[in-house]
Amino acid sequence: MANSDLDDVASAIQTFWSPLFMDQLRQTNLLYNLVNRDYTGDLREGGDTVKVNQINAPTGQRLTIDGAGVGRTFTPETISLSSVSVTADQRLVASYDFHDLMAIQSLIDPLGGKSTEVRNAMVSAISNQLNTYLYSLVAPTTTIPSIATMTASTVALARETAALAKWGYNKPWYALLAPQYYSDLLVDTTFTSADFVGSDAPVINGQIGLPRYGFRVYEDNTQSISATSGGLFFHPDFLYLVSQYEPRFKVSDKHAQHEFAYVLSVDWVIGAKLGISGAAKHIKVQTGV
Repeated sequence: MANSDLDDVASAIQTFWSPLFMDQLRQTNLLYNLVNRDYTGDLREGGDTVKVNQINAPTGQRLTIDGAGVGRTFTPETISLSSVSVTADQRLVASYDFHDLMAIQSLIDPLGGKSTEVRNAMVSAISNQLNTYLYSLVAPTTTIPSIATMTASTVALARETAALAKWGYNKPWYALLAPQYYSDLLVDTTFTSADFVGSDAPVINGQIGLPRYGFRVYEDNTQSISATSGGLFFHPDFLYLVSQYEPRFKVSDKHAQHEFAYVLSVDWVIGAKLGISGAAKHIKVQTGV
């Protein structure tokens, strides 16, 4: 009966918590929401590899038309793809130790207070790991250094740099700024006054963005301005992220380890990699001092 109860508890937690877990994760992690997550393939186990494909633009032709029939024929081109293989080689884990199964059974109710508290804490742990991992992959071609104060001029320079690098206009461009930099912009009338800006207000994670100079600007309080970080301007295709569809919850008896206790864990397998020309599709801003 004990084993059956353990299996029932584990199954219920996986059923109820997994979709809620992903919904909460999307609400707490800005960068995860904004990078490219479109890929071809199926991730079932850690170490699986999938591909992110991009159709290359054809060269095209310019034909001159005259009365002698010139300009009526064209030469089709063979379609080609650029692709990046991304391996799901990272496992994000959060876990708790419980003294008995009853303590875990009380968490099954998805609307219960303790259930929400424990799940939120586990989401926070996974979200922090995910955010740290994604930012560790930031490796831009261009860095704008020595920025003690974020100004409209800096944002304009980032926009110019992005345009010269030919970032595509098919997706929005974003800026995630440390609170110090974001606060600088809030006191800049060219960023906040209705005399200078429109009414468009994109929302991510419940946070209203500032659509300025071609970017959707958000505050990211996981960043802090320093000599190596502070702000990130990017096209979503700068980074490709792949993941298992849902996190996996597991409840285990620790009797084999000579303990009358249980472990509740969640693990989520992911992988990420700079995209096609990804280094040129993001810009880092830092103090440089």
